[in-house]
Amino acid sequence: MTTPLRSCKKSESLNRSRSIKQDSKQATLTTYLPLLLTSVIIIESSFNNWARSNRDAHGLMQIRPATGKELAAEVRVQWQGTPSLYDPETNITLGAYYLNKLFLRFGDLRLALEAYNHGPSRLKGYLKKGHRPKRYSQQVFKKYNSLLSSQI
Repeated sequence: MTTPLRSCKKSESLNRSRSIKQDSKQATLTTYLPLLLTSVIIIESSFNNWARSNRDAHGLMQIRPATGKELAAEVRVQWQGTPSLYDPETNITLGAYYLNKLFLRFGDLRLALEAYNHGPSRLKGYLKKGHRPKRYSQQVFKKYNSLLSSQI
């Protein structure tokens, strides 16, 4: 399974090693392939920008209002409460920034995805107990690989 750690041409991505080192903290989400964010959006909301989860997460990338407010202040995006999360541009900006922030914190894309899904505090608790969740990141990478192969 390939993991999108940098932007590259299709031919380069096909030739990439099946296991990519995840230890580069230099990488940022802006260097990831757009298909990674697309994959997260499909898993989170199936591209329904009006999606709302039973855990009060909203929009394309399923962001909770408290998290959205905090992220909006960090990236200087105008915050107008929960309705801001239903704006696709705002939601994707906040979600991409948050995923990058988690990647920089955990230093591993798989862990960043799991933290995106479970929450960083909950993930740290799992890791302390020796449990490393993987279901969500596997879903995202499966969708990513599906989208990548459909581009050929």
